[in-house]
Amino acid sequence: MKEKYAVRIAWERFDLKRAVLVLVLVLTCCFSAIYFTARPAEAKKHAEQTNAAYKYYTAITVQQGDSLWKIAEDMLKDKLNADAFGSTRKYVKEVVELNRLKQADYLMAGQRLVIPYYTVDYKD
Repeated sequence: MKEKYAVRIAWERFDLKRAVLVLVLVLTCCFSAIYFTARPAEAKKHAEQTNAAYKYYTAITVQQGDSLWKIAEDMLKDKLNADAFGSTRKYVKEVVELNRLKQADYLMAGQRLVIPYYTVDYKD
């Protein structure tokens, strides 16, 4: 004996509440993505108003007579760096950790060091 199965068309299974909810969620995500990512002019304006500083790294070559303390003092002459790092001791500690130096007081002329610094960047 053959059983008969009820065939339901797609329209009968359509749930209007679920479709509206999904549409609202998708539109919210799209508008949020556009709002938070497509505003470079406002981001630049905000950076100018708050003087947002960005951390960068550069490599230097140690000269004869240089010490980590002297390098740190030279870098902290810039007010932005001085405000960001706080003290010479903290700057030296970061350079030691960054370069994985075992002896912080032993530098060789010609040695390359990576040092951090802060600057205000106004890229579009």
